[in-house]
Amino acid sequence: MKQLSRIPAAALLAGLIATANLLAPAAPALAAEDEQRIYDIEVVIFANRDVPRGNNVWERQMLVPDLHDAVGLDGGPASRADFIALGDEGLRLLAEAEMLRRSSRYDLLLHRAWRQPGLPRESRIAVEMHAGQPIEAWVKVPSAADAALPMADAEVAAGNLPAVADQPPEAADAGNQPVLLASDSPPAYNAGQFGGGANYARSSTAELNGSIAIGLGRYLHAHTDLVYTEPAPPQRAPQSATDTLFAQQLPAWQSHRVRDHRRMRSRELHYLDHPKLGVLILITPYEAESAAGD
Repeated sequence: MKQLSRIPAAALLAGLIATANLLAPAAPALAAEDEQRIYDIEVVIFANRDVPRGNNVWERQMLVPDLHDAVGLDGGPASRADFIALGDEGLRLLAEAEMLRRSSRYDLLLHRAWRQPGLPRESRIAVEMHAGQPIEAWVKVPSAADAALPMADAEVAAGNLPAVADQPPEAADAGNQPVLLASDSPPAYNAGQFGGGANYARSSTAELNGSIAIGLGRYLHAHTDLVYTEPAPPQRAPQSATDTLFAQQLPAWQSHRVRDHRRMRSRELHYLDHPKLGVLILITPYEAESAAGD
């Protein structure tokens, strides 16, 4: 265990997954259509310390996910009775989490599990994922002028930021949440430049913020939509007048968005890779204990 930090990252993760899958029983065939399928979902999310932070002014942005359609597991207003948080007794990846916790290469951000019904993929429901210190943010309310803002161009083109505020609900992919550009204070350059009139609302985020949605088809499908926000690196010297303009308004944080879709089998440990963020997901069919006397 003391030599963990010297193990190459790829070898460490390959070992974690191979060991867990070797010990797991084979996944059974899918249940009949009229049977209610319940699954235990367990996730381990960690950040990679070894990836250098870029200081390109155009890559510097702060993002806050909009989770108004996601389900919470804390018993609050966004919770549902059929999505149940599991305690430590329901965790199967304790050894993997402990290895990551002790490693000098990674920061363990979140380890949690919950139980949910196996919903069809097209009607899957996202579950909120939050971890780390809270971060105050000012979120830019989308408007028709967004497409004219240089820092929003890439996000609009990628479908991450709506070009208009009243985007029809059917245009969004269920289980993937919209993400809004943000700052740690209301950016002044939008208050009269590049079309101006931008509206900002006070909000908050965390180091890890986003959602994971599990859907059921012929296979299980995991849809991850996570934002990892870390302190921004020192700014490089401005290379142009545009750099100088944006450098005056850059947030003190830098966000990395991780969107992925993976087809999965139950009882197998799956690894979702990203340069900054790693996600381990284990999906196990829940089998209720037989009633006494059966």
